[in-house]
Formats: sequence, C-alpha cells, structure tokens
Amino acid sequence: SLTAPSPATSGGFVQTASATVNWPLAALITWTGNVSTAWNVGGNWSGGLVPTATDSAVIPATANQPALTAAASVGAVEVSGGTLALNSQTLTVARTFVTSGTGTLTSNTAASLLVVAGNAVFGGGDETGLLTDGNLRVAGDFTQGSTANSFVASGLHTVFFNGTGAQTVTLANGGAASSRFQTLRVINATGIVTL
Repeated sequence: SLTAPSPATSGGFVQTASATVNWPLAALITWTGNVSTAWNVGGNWSGGLVPTATDSAVIPATANQPALTAAASVGAVEVSGGTLALNSQTLTVARTFVTSGTGTLTSNTAASLLVVAGNAVFGGGDETGLLTDGNLRVAGDFTQGSTANSFVASGLHTVFFNGTGAQTVTLANGGAASSRFQTLRVINATGIVTL
C-alpha cells in the first residue's frame, strides 16, 4: 500500500501483495496560442502546461504561432499547421520532430538551433525563405516527404548528421529548385550515413 508503505521511513517500499502500477504515458499537449506567441507560457497550451522533455507537442494553425523565448526541451513535436519559430533559441527534441500539413519551421538567425535526438521528418508546408540561418542537428534519420519544398535551406543554414549509428537521409523532392540542404555536415564517427 502506498498510503501506508512498508517500511514507513524513506528508503523504498516492500511489495507485500500483488500490485499493478500504471505509469502515465507521455502527455499529448496541443498549442492553442490563447495568450501570446511565447512557447514557455502555460496559457498557450492545452491543459495550461508547457510541454516537458517527455511530452509530445502538437502545433496546429492558430492566430498566435509559437516562438521560443528561451531554450526548451520536449519529447516530440509535430507542427501540423502554421509555423514554429526558433527565434534565436535552442529546441531539444528527445524523439521525433515532424512538419506535416501546412506546418513549417522558421530558423533565421545564427543562434537558432533545433536538436533532434530521433528522426526528423519534413513533410509540411513550403519552407522557402524560412530556413536561412542557424543549425539543425539530427541523430536519427532525416526524411523530406512528398510535399515539394518542404525542406528548403538557404543562406547560412547548416544541417548536421551527428548520430552514433546508421542514419538514412531521404529527399523525395531534392534538387536545386526544390527541397535541398544549404550546408550539410556529417559528424557521425561510428555509423554510416546513407544519402
């Protein structure tokens, strides 16, 4: 019993009868933009809570689109509409980062950094003119989906593949007039990156 644990003092508890412990799954938190564009304001998210490093965040199209105002960590992100602006900040994603539907990412300053520990999937809206500076670091696979121009890096934007195992890069619409990398760096010392 967790209301009367055994032993009663700190140091753990002893299971005295069969028990089932249900740990909560990572929360799915949706951007509402009800208060402002600031990522770190609870009133801009469903449930009034800013997503944490274990939560999944969904960003649909809203009147107020999110912009980071400080470094943030989240479990997973799907930008399904509108745009997410890095705004000279670092966003660390523990699992997967996805753009879908009309969703886009804006990275237009040198200090803008998106770190994705899992896979990055760009299958959303037209990124032309939105990825002009900053860095994207991907430790998993990178996929540019069937939507033309869903990853168009230009200017000083740099993509790093920095996984520790095999990584696959897929550009469904690659080319000089379509989806493309501006500067690409492979710093995966132990795995193979397949383009």
